[in-house]
Amino acid sequence: MNDAFPRWSAPLLGAVAGAFLGYRADPGIASPAYVGGGALIGILGGCLVFLLDSKPQSASQHEEALREANPNYVNDQVEHFTDPGLVGRFLALIAIVLCIVPIAGLVMGLIAVAVNWKARGWSRMASRIGAGIGLVVTTLVVLTMVIES
Repeated sequence: MNDAFPRWSAPLLGAVAGAFLGYRADPGIASPAYVGGGALIGILGGCLVFLLDSKPQSASQHEEALREANPNYVNDQVEHFTDPGLVGRFLALIAIVLCIVPIAGLVMGLIAVAVNWKARGWSRMASRIGAGIGLVVTTLVVLTMVIES
């Protein structure tokens, strides 16, 4: 995470950069469609960065949540989670996006599951869901090909 800019500023910075690039696309006219379209694309890119650069829950907050949920909580029972990082979160998103593509979705889903195996948060669940849907889609396509040949 870049300490110079907080993660919530990513959509704002994306909008400014997109509007500027939209203006530079046709500087003679400065069409509102170019500027607005560039700003919208920048906002979407900034939202993606905001999602991928989410701040993970600290270990102490996680232990407090476990302690509240279970009064007999013992620290030895905590599974040690790791931060998935930018790559893990990106692979989880790609696994969800590509899960309906027969072989590529399964491969990306399995890679995302391997990277996020001990991760905490949404990236672990998203990668497993993507891999599961990819497995089902790939199996159905292979069965369809076998039956029709």
